[in-house]
Amino acid sequence: MKMKFSNAVLLAAALFSVQCLVAQKPLTVESIFGSDRLNEKELRDVQWIPGGGAFSFADKDDAGNTVVWKYDAAYGRKTRLLDSSRVGIVPEFRKEKRFSLSSYRWSPDSKHIAFFELDQTPEMEFPVVDFIPIRNRIEWLRYPKAGTCNAEVRIGVVPANGGPIVWMDTGEVKDMYIPRIHWLKDGNRLAIQRLNRNQNRLDLLIADIRTGQTNPVLSEENPSGWIDANDDLAFLKDNRGFLWTSERSNWKHLYLYNIEGKLLRQLTGGNWNVERLNGVDEKGGWVYFTASEKSSIESHLYRVGLDESNPIYSIDRYRGGLFLIHGSSDDNVHLANTMQMVQAIQNAKKPFQLMVYPRKMHGISGKKIQVHLYNAMTEFLLKQL
Repeated sequence: MKMKFSNAVLLAAALFSVQCLVAQKPLTVESIFGSDRLNEKELRDVQWIPGGGAFSFADKDDAGNTVVWKYDAAYGRKTRLLDSSRVGIVPEFRKEKRFSLSSYRWSPDSKHIAFFELDQTPEMEFPVVDFIPIRNRIEWLRYPKAGTCNAEVRIGVVPANGGPIVWMDTGEVKDMYIPRIHWLKDGNRLAIQRLNRNQNRLDLLIADIRTGQTNPVLSEENPSGWIDANDDLAFLKDNRGFLWTSERSNWKHLYLYNIEGKLLRQLTGGNWNVERLNGVDEKGGWVYFTASEKSSIESHLYRVGLDESNPIYSIDRYRGGLFLIHGSSDDNVHLANTMQMVQAIQNAKKPFQLMVYPRKMHGISGKKIQVHLYNAMTEFLLKQL
């Protein structure tokens, strides 16, 4: 007989195996899947905690409250992190495909947890009948019908080791959706997608988790249709910007923005759709995505340069014949840019020449220095020609 287990159970089983090895206990099928701690009913919304060695999951306690637990694999410790008696964590039946895929998110440094709080009191109540007992039981379920009041949602951030909750400012309008939240790489800011009730305007907010203040950086609007929540949002390191997909051209394509929401450039284009942003190789300068460029019924993997205007990302196409000239006091193009370029060329084991003029600015001035500069440039050109 074949047995099938959910990813949550397999994850917990793997970590429980580590615990058995550390404790030098016999590792058997019964010891893994017979453990109460790995009960299928318990393990919901399972997430690896950044840094490894532990995971978190949602569960119900004896009082019926939703609790988010941290489970330490090496020592078998289970620690209570969030409790719906304190905060109203999103109940599972409301996790529609179109909206949030998880009720909480770990920061990249594991120091904070961002979570959804859902106040369902404005919603209508509907009876759900359990027909199995001889005397049928009725449970009352809150759920909105079209045109009626929705639940009110807000986003909180709390330190993983305990502390006060900071609520993010998502605006005065409460009748809206928050379909996605994303941590920025620095772990100090949180991106929040805000969707209006008509689902034809999507705003991207950047929140400071210390104060809760938010800054709207991007809006997508489609008055004649609807807008989907964006699952192709990726933030770059060092707050360099973010990637975003949009159907503003009637085709779904990738766009690159700076962190303030200014469009830097469109990365893909044409009469075809980007299906998914698969990953970003910032060191190599590539963005990987799947698309239906060949055919609407085919999906292929592609890559595009993250910054084609930056020569660092084109070193693999460089064959030689480069003369770098820089003033060490240049306040326009800093010397650090040249040093990064030099390192990239050296790592690629390709030839180049470099001339640095001490104390010179962006325009290298001075009669004697300019004579030296022009002689050096002429000599280089003659050798190349």
